[in-house]
Amino acid sequence: MIGKSAANFFWADAKSMIDFKSFGDVVCFDTTYGLNGYGRPFALFVGVDNHKQMLVFGAALLYDESIQSLKWVFKAFADAMRVRQPETILIDERPECAIAAAEVWPRSSHCTSVWHVYHNSKRHLKQMFEGSKSFGNALSHCLFECDDEVEFLSAWGKLIEKHDVGENEWLNRLFMEKEKWALPYWRALFSADILTTLRKDNMINDIKRELSEQEDIMQFLRRYEAMLEEHRSKKLQVDVDGSQVTLPIPSLRMLKQASSAYTPEAFKMFQGEFEAYMNCMSFPCGGVGTSSEYKITLDEKPSESIVKFDALDGSATCSCRKFESVGIQCCHVLKVLDLKNIKELPEQYILKRWRKDARSIRIGEELSCGSGSSMRSASEIRFSNMCRFVSLMASRAARSEEATSYIESQSSVLLKHLDDILQTGYPDIGNHAVPSSSQAISFVGNQLPDHASQARAVAHTTNGLMGV
Repeated sequence: MIGKSAANFFWADAKSMIDFKSFGDVVCFDTTYGLNGYGRPFALFVGVDNHKQMLVFGAALLYDESIQSLKWVFKAFADAMRVRQPETILIDERPECAIAAAEVWPRSSHCTSVWHVYHNSKRHLKQMFEGSKSFGNALSHCLFECDDEVEFLSAWGKLIEKHDVGENEWLNRLFMEKEKWALPYWRALFSADILTTLRKDNMINDIKRELSEQEDIMQFLRRYEAMLEEHRSKKLQVDVDGSQVTLPIPSLRMLKQASSAYTPEAFKMFQGEFEAYMNCMSFPCGGVGTSSEYKITLDEKPSESIVKFDALDGSATCSCRKFESVGIQCCHVLKVLDLKNIKELPEQYILKRWRKDARSIRIGEELSCGSGSSMRSASEIRFSNMCRFVSLMASRAARSEEATSYIESQSSVLLKHLDDILQTGYPDIGNHAVPSSSQAISFVGNQLPDHASQARAVAHTTNGLMGV
């Protein structure tokens, strides 16, 4: 049980860890609770899967938002998701958040989440949103739909002029810091198009709206877990449907290849680029050796893109950086591939994270870093073994109120014994005998949620750390 002395709390379960292993390349630390008037300071670590569905990697209660506390929450998350470090982390615009993220994830790219900027704008520009629907649409276009700097600056200028907000202090400060959040300045960072999912998926808001501040902390967490399980069951059906769905077989080789490899949602993204390339115009710009360069224009876009192609290995790069950002090859490169009579997409441009078989592991498989036991440390092997054991215990305990209450009542004692063993080598349990591991497992097997699995929940309190 966590009392009022707890400043921060972090929680993640085995399903979150498994999801993170497959799709933890991009993480958004959602702190919009502070902008939407929710009762509890409830933040979520979220990502996006190969079906462009929202994933919850972890949750935190942030009663203290100092740099030190944010570092603790990020470190707790990093420890739980020990299998990998994110490529990109989206955070809110507070400097405390940026400092904490940089210390915990020095090798990751950090950027201010335009999703958070958008929600912040609703608070600072409330009257503008209420007075003009076109203002909200225009601002949304600037934040989410401008692919390059020229387009962004043009759209921003029109927004300011049309709605006469040139004197708005908050908007002016936001524009001065545009390099921190505006998408054209972050094109080289991989985002897995998570912003599109954040805008369409209501799961985050649904969870926060339903979690009442009136409930005590344990009721709150149980309710959150129930809502998360409901959300996951819906997503599981999407995963099953997406793996089994049979799309009409395209006649063109590249589309046929893509429909076979990609999930339906990923294929839609690729199909959009494929159709756009039909309207592209190409202009040779010369070349050196096996490398050649092309200027590509698209009718409805004011800007042009430069594609560099190397005939030696068939590699291609584009100045639009669509592939680097989303992981789906852009229409400009597809145009050049067609010019070179390349009718199938090179395999290096079909990322695993968008494939139908993208999941690295599933429930019941090991949470480990290496592909074989020889690559795993002794602690990782012990961790995997304990995951299976704790999952079994949780699965059985959840079958009845009595069993669950018993495990909960013993958890603090068990954690105390574990701390004793780690510090002194043996548990301080007085006259109680310590059962062997085989006896312990036998007891669990005969006494003890197909619903729950191994979880990691820790709290940062005024006195230190507390595991739950």
